[in-house]
Amino acid sequence: MLDVWQADADGLYSGSSGLPAGLQRGTVAAGTEGRFALRTAVPGAYTIPHQDPAGRLLAACGRHPWRPAHVHLIVSAGGHQPPTTQQCTDSSDYPGDDVAAAVKDSLIARPRRHGGQLAFGYGFRLAPARGGTGRLTIIAAIPSLRDRRPGGLSPWC
Repeated sequence: MLDVWQADADGLYSGSSGLPAGLQRGTVAAGTEGRFALRTAVPGAYTIPHQDPAGRLLAACGRHPWRPAHVHLIVSAGGHQPPTTQQCTDSSDYPGDDVAAAVKDSLIARPRRHGGQLAFGYGFRLAPARGGTGRLTIIAAIPSLRDRRPGGLSPWC
């Protein structure tokens, strides 16, 4: 199972920015081989709150308040620990300079044009739950990230 959420093309999240709750959020069931596909809009970069002491501290350090565009993911399967992670694209602003320092190279997707859309694949390896044995590999095929067009998540296989 894949729980996914993201900001819209303007970097706004539903439920905390005036957007309707549940927008740009969804759950996708993996197939029998652990594969899934997801189609969504390309999210936008956004700033963390910076009109407060934290923002003054960032400014004093010569730092910006920006997070790169990314998609949040929780991958789960019975008997395995569910990692919570995020995927950025190499075309996003700030992937190498995330104010939250939450991006590493292995989390940066490098999508390619496929027709009029961007596409990339990514594999997750889940650790067994405490006391469990074995590993499960979930293969993500994200065949279409529409170029900054509005819309919600639409799972398909």
